[in-house]
Amino acid sequence: IVSFPNKIKAYHTGRKDVIEDVVNRGVDLKWSSSDREWLGSGVYFWAYSVEHAKRWRDLGYLLSWWSSSNDVAILEADIELKNCLNLLEPKGMKVLADAARDLQLLCKRNALRVPQNSRPVYGLPVERRLDCAITNLALLTNELIPGNGFDTVLGAFEDGEVIFPGSTFRRTSHLQISVRNHRCIKPLRML
Repeated sequence: IVSFPNKIKAYHTGRKDVIEDVVNRGVDLKWSSSDREWLGSGVYFWAYSVEHAKRWRDLGYLLSWWSSSNDVAILEADIELKNCLNLLEPKGMKVLADAARDLQLLCKRNALRVPQNSRPVYGLPVERRLDCAITNLALLTNELIPGNGFDTVLGAFEDGEVIFPGSTFRRTSHLQISVRNHRCIKPLRML
């Protein structure tokens, strides 16, 4: 479900020693499997925007994710979308809508609560447990069909304060990519 350029310049924020290993030794980045990731499990990249990666670096330092800004680096990479679940396309959103319906049925059938997203607090990242569960279910369902799994997920994320009262434009909206197939990541350099 790709109708986008095959290759996207993207940026990943992480520990400097890990980024050095990726660039210099070809080590694969680790997936994030947190239940808070809105595009499901994978390696997360900011599409086209080093500024968002820098913002994430600075936010991580403020929240003590790393001990100093010297411990953090940004990886610049080309991401080959390959078989991409493109959430900018109606077909991609239909895949998620079907998974949302299935998740609701599974939870009901097994007497489980449907996961919930939390509201943003002071502009900090939202916990997206519902979005993550829906996306992961969609990805896993498609992987059950041989040759039908997704290598990447691409989505637009509206984020931050509105730029002006009454406007719907938000200050930190961005495109994000979750990469599930390491062969799609072509590391270029460490920033």
